[in-house]
Amino acid sequence: MAIVLVDFGGPTQLFAALEQSAGPEAASVFPPMGHEVLGFVAIAAWTMGTAIGYGGDAAPMAGAMEGQRILSYKNERESAKMYVSTMVVLFLLLATLTLPGLAAMVHWPEVGTEAQKELAYGMLLAKYLPPGLLGLALSAVLASIMSTVSSNMNFGAQVLVNDVYQRSLVKQASTKHYLLMGRIFSAGILILGVVVAVAATNVIQTRSSCWVYLPPS
Repeated sequence: MAIVLVDFGGPTQLFAALEQSAGPEAASVFPPMGHEVLGFVAIAAWTMGTAIGYGGDAAPMAGAMEGQRILSYKNERESAKMYVSTMVVLFLLLATLTLPGLAAMVHWPEVGTEAQKELAYGMLLAKYLPPGLLGLALSAVLASIMSTVSSNMNFGAQVLVNDVYQRSLVKQASTKHYLLMGRIFSAGILILGVVVAVAATNVIQTRSSCWVYLPPS
């Protein structure tokens, strides 16, 4: 984020460059209705999703895992503290992600097309980071992907075992049995993820399709 601001000479210059590249409506306080990338519906959905969660999840990060964290606190006061602190961190995170994205729109106007959206982050890394930091950033990206995949595999297996398998199918079994089933479910989730990744042609479009076909939680 800081590198982008230094490159443009500050937020005011970035704002002016964005207006010149994408049009004044892209930098408007009120999102335009018909803009291809920064349309009103997309921004409203993103804002509401990060604020109140998707699919009924009461979570600042819009996920069921965070909802479980809120409900696991000993009282409402402690839960509210966690929620507020998470929203502050989320704001800083979104600022860190958004400003480079705006810079990508200025440097590469074609980044708004379906074929180029997935390349924006890599193009930004290649432009702003020297070789050493670029390698470090790529390592961080791989580590974050690995942690996200592993946590979602564990979370998905836990939900399937506790909320489906144990509750509805096999109600009385040993801990060893449920642990084995958790590993089997984890492997199944991994295989399904690999199949989707191989079949996908566009990550963003694939994720949108998943939101369309998956029922709300």
